[in-house]
Amino acid sequence: MERSAPTYQLDTELLPEEQLLLAMGKIDPSHHDRVVAHDLLEDPNYPWQKMLALAAAHRVHPILAHNLEIDDSFRSRVPAEFQGSLRAFRAQALMRNALYRQTIAPIVQRLTAENVPLALMKGAALTETVFPRGTRLLNDFDVLINKSDYPKVTAAFVDAGFLKRFRAGATESSELAAYHQVGLVKRVGETVLSVDLHWLLYPPEQAFCQIDTPTLMARSQRITFG
Repeated sequence: MERSAPTYQLDTELLPEEQLLLAMGKIDPSHHDRVVAHDLLEDPNYPWQKMLALAAAHRVHPILAHNLEIDDSFRSRVPAEFQGSLRAFRAQALMRNALYRQTIAPIVQRLTAENVPLALMKGAALTETVFPRGTRLLNDFDVLINKSDYPKVTAAFVDAGFLKRFRAGATESSELAAYHQVGLVKRVGETVLSVDLHWLLYPPEQAFCQIDTPTLMARSQRITFG
C-alpha cells in the first residue's frame, strides 16, 4: 500500500508572533522568510509586545532586532514605541559580549604566551565566528582545554579574579576524576561572568556521544580573540 506524503499545517497553527520569530529570529533569513515577515507586518494590529516578549524568552531578540533594523522595508514597519526595545536588545548583547572579551582576552594572551591551547565552544565560538556583531546574547563562556593543562588554565583565571565553582557535594578532585568541566565565575560590577571550563564535551559515562578532546583541539580554527 502506497503511503501518501504527510501534510503540514504548521504555519496556520502558529500565532503571528511565533511566525515572525521563525522567519526572522535567525541568521540570514531566506527570501521566503522575508516574504512571510513582510506579510505579517502589514497588519496594523500586529502583536508587537507579545512578539518581543516571546523573542526575549527564547533569547533570539538580538538577532531578530538586527534583521529588522538592517532592512529599510522592515525598519519602517516597526512602530515608534518599539524601536527603542530593538536597540536595547542589541546594546545588551554588545555590552555583555564586550565585557566577556575584555575580561577573558588577557587570560587568553597569557596562556598563548605559555603555549597552552584553548578552543572556544558553543555560544562563545558562534559569537566570534558566525553571528554578526551584537546579535547573540552570550549567557556563559565555554572553553575546551587539554586536561593536562588544567592547573595552568585555572591559575590564569584565578589570578584574573575568577572563583572556581563546583557542583553541590563535589570537590575539585572529584570533578576532575568523574566529570567533564568545572565552573569559573567573576563579578564585574553588577554583572556575573560565568565560564565553563571543559576537558571533555560530556561526562565520561556518555561515551556514545563523546568526541576525543585532542582531535577536537587539532581541528579547531585559529582566530583572533579580544
